[in-house]
Amino acid sequence: MLPLILSMSFCGTTVFVLYLLVRPFAQKYFDVRWRYRILKLSLAFYLVPFPRLKFFLLKRMVRLYPPVEQLLIVDTEIIDMQAYIFVAQDQTWIPWGIRIRWLILLAIGILAVRLIWLHWFTYRQLNRSCLDGSFPAESRDLGEIVTETSRKLRVRRNIPLAFSPFVDSPVTMGVLAPRIFLPVSMAAGMPRKELHYLVTHELNHIKSQDIAVRFLALLATAVH
Repeated sequence: MLPLILSMSFCGTTVFVLYLLVRPFAQKYFDVRWRYRILKLSLAFYLVPFPRLKFFLLKRMVRLYPPVEQLLIVDTEIIDMQAYIFVAQDQTWIPWGIRIRWLILLAIGILAVRLIWLHWFTYRQLNRSCLDGSFPAESRDLGEIVTETSRKLRVRRNIPLAFSPFVDSPVTMGVLAPRIFLPVSMAAGMPRKELHYLVTHELNHIKSQDIAVRFLALLATAVH
């Protein structure tokens, strides 16, 4: 497990560091969408073990820092009695070294689950707060802007809009069923051009699956 997590961390960090190094030059040739895709690629390496790339990078890592090889190679000539669980007919003996590792992994797992649950709970509370007292945005201008912008951005889902007294600026909530919440002050009317900018901004969040990406980034943080 350690070599696998280590290789995933190394792959993701390698892509991220390369992105930071070329970012000053990439801004001239690549737009924000391509830079965002590179960051998503880095996130994918943190979460998905790619076998061939893993061994390729591990070899380079050993060349750069030879002591790492001791963590990746198991010496089969020497049997460490503290690394095996012995099972007999009437009893099982678990070495203290393995028990301590299990306790450490259990503590790390509890902290990771706690971190994810805390952020998810906070997000659900925020979503419920936005829904409380909200009412559908039935403005004709807003409907036309959403339809037109969705067609241009190729957002094929029907995205509902609602006014909420809880928000003071437009916000998108929901992963599987996204919804755009607008402040109640916008119900009185706004210039069409400004409405178009606001709706386009939120629909871009939905098209890019930004909320899902944030939760995946949280998962990567918990794992690593």
